Amino acid sequence: MSSQHDSIIRQVLADKLRVSREFLEDDFTLEELGLDSLTSAEIVLGVEKRAGIRLDLGALGERLSRETKLGELIAAMTSMLDHARGPA
Repeated sequence: MSSQHDSIIRQVLADKLRVSREFLEDDFTLEELGLDSLTSAEIVLGVEKRAGIRLDLGALGERLSRETKLGELIAAMTSMLDHARGPA
């Protein structure tokens, strides 16, 4: 499932940021991508809708800072999706 979830997350990010998926390199920080807390919440909601799985936004937020790398965000979200149960 991880590659499917990774793909969903990357597509939602690309759509929200209005960039191509190829632009989203894992070493960008969230700050460099302009991801603030509101935008991040919108991305989480988009991922939940596409994946049909609810994520714990609070737990995710505790893991993130402006210096977090995009690859770390995607890995954290993928892990949460892989271990989540139930519809969004």
